[in-house]
Amino acid sequence: MVSLMPRLKTTDEMDAGIGAGVRARRLALGWSQAELARRVGVTYQQIQKYEAGSNRVSAAVLTKVAAALGCELAALVPWEVSASERSDLQALYAVASALPTEKLSLLLEVALTFQQALSADGRKERVKGRRAATPLDGATG
Repeated sequence: MVSLMPRLKTTDEMDAGIGAGVRARRLALGWSQAELARRVGVTYQQIQKYEAGSNRVSAAVLTKVAAALGCELAALVPWEVSASERSDLQALYAVASALPTEKLSLLLEVALTFQQALSADGRKERVKGRRAATPLDGATG
């Protein structure tokens, strides 16, 4: 699992990292900057500046951007990862980069569905662990 430690070396790096996250998600959805801007309620020039890291995105606007992109706010923040996690992420990025642009949204859909399935399994495990075992659970008594 990826470590959840934001890279906070400098605010400029954070701005650039968030911008890269916004751009990657937007491109994966096949949207133009103008389309994202329309959904967020800002100009495409503003989206361009956010993606370039030349303008800082306020928390309120970043929340709107994440909602428009259909992702969690944390998905847009650059996170520090271990070497092995970085290797896996680089391999995944290489696969995604080799795909035709029109197939990126399919890859994103598969990844999001997989993430939701894992989240649902985790919730089931937590719920199952809290209640007493029943014969229907396969428990023997």
